[in-house]
Amino acid sequence: MAIALGIDTGGTYTDAALVEYESGRVLARAKAPTTRHGLAIGIRQAMERVLAVGEAGAAERTADVCLVSLSTTLATNAIVEDQGAPVAVLLIGYGALLADVDLVHHLGTRRYALIAGGHHADGEEAAPLDLDAARAFITAHASHVAGFAVSGYFGTRNPAHELAVKALAEELTGLPVTCGHELTHRLDALRRATTVALNARLIPLLCDLIAAVEGAMAARGIHAPLMVVKGDGSLMRAEVARERPIETILSGPAASVVGAQHLAAGVGGGNGHRLGDAIVVDMGGTTTDIAVLSGGRPRLNPAGAQVGRWRTMVEAIDVHTIGLGGDSRVWFDEGRALRIGPRRVVPIALLAAEHPTVCDVLRQQTAALTDTHRGDDALGQFLLLQREEWRHDGEHPPFERALMERLARGPLALASLREVVPHPRLYARYFAALERSGVVAR
Repeated sequence: MAIALGIDTGGTYTDAALVEYESGRVLARAKAPTTRHGLAIGIRQAMERVLAVGEAGAAERTADVCLVSLSTTLATNAIVEDQGAPVAVLLIGYGALLADVDLVHHLGTRRYALIAGGHHADGEEAAPLDLDAARAFITAHASHVAGFAVSGYFGTRNPAHELAVKALAEELTGLPVTCGHELTHRLDALRRATTVALNARLIPLLCDLIAAVEGAMAARGIHAPLMVVKGDGSLMRAEVARERPIETILSGPAASVVGAQHLAAGVGGGNGHRLGDAIVVDMGGTTTDIAVLSGGRPRLNPAGAQVGRWRTMVEAIDVHTIGLGGDSRVWFDEGRALRIGPRRVVPIALLAAEHPTVCDVLRQQTAALTDTHRGDDALGQFLLLQREEWRHDGEHPPFERALMERLARGPLALASLREVVPHPRLYARYFAALERSGVVAR
């Protein structure tokens, strides 16, 4: 019997299911917490649990797995929470066209350069490519980033300049480089630049996830092809997803809508008719996604996927995604107004279950609580190391190594931060950068 193994890695939980390939019948399902500090742990737990259901048949199930399908909200969550690896962006031939544009807002990084070059709409060269300027920018930022993004003006009509800069960056740094023409052939220079910058930021995240799944498959002796769900609900090979992770944004919502479509097929008031139109609302730990089934099928967004404030050129289902989920941070802004999200936090009950000393700290904070402390936002909050490796950004203040070494031993109460970092309020932007890069969670 041919079996498909489905894995869905979300911000809070990783789910696994075994499905009979021909009939679509669900044979087993299992769940495990997503371990952000080491994705392989949660994935392996979910896989072990789903294969162990009906233990006598576990070995046979492993041998029968002919396809492994991976869907994930990690890329979507990273964009919503403004996280991702640090990258540098080279814009070729854009020049004065972007004089009044806030490129930091659109690219999500201050590391960008406007390089002479580019092409006309007919593909003819508009100006010679300034490779010397590109080389200087690449070497200046190589030690501070995890990858580069390259977008040329009318690069979709002639990618020669993009490819030349990509080859140069790969030769000088060995880091991953993404070109705009590799992701879309549509015109809209600014949105193409946004899309390629986001893609570069997501590459390390998706590579870690795919490596974790492949490691868990190898440990169980599963040699089936690994496919990744795209934002339009279709599948792509894992090797392609490593290079084009931006196409996995809305992967989780797409899988949810396809699942809702399957469930709706059996709904029709007993008259045997398929449910034609439906609204699908999926709330996870980080985001809420709302989509429409029209005529029994999900609608595609012809303008490209939009996640939060980011407008991309990636073909995906027409879904409205907001940073509101079960684990959304609840906080007060500077005017003491109540805010929710968009950043996700680790539920303190889960943190205490994994680290019992958290309860002791909370008891101590409660015992010492007075009216003067009740406005202290640091109480009841902890910092937690999410990724063992240190971030690529080389601009580390002196205290950061001490902080990382302390977090490696377990959660640190925010109220106790001054024991590791003198005058922590002075370094608020560094803590924010650590959270944005996904190294530290709150």
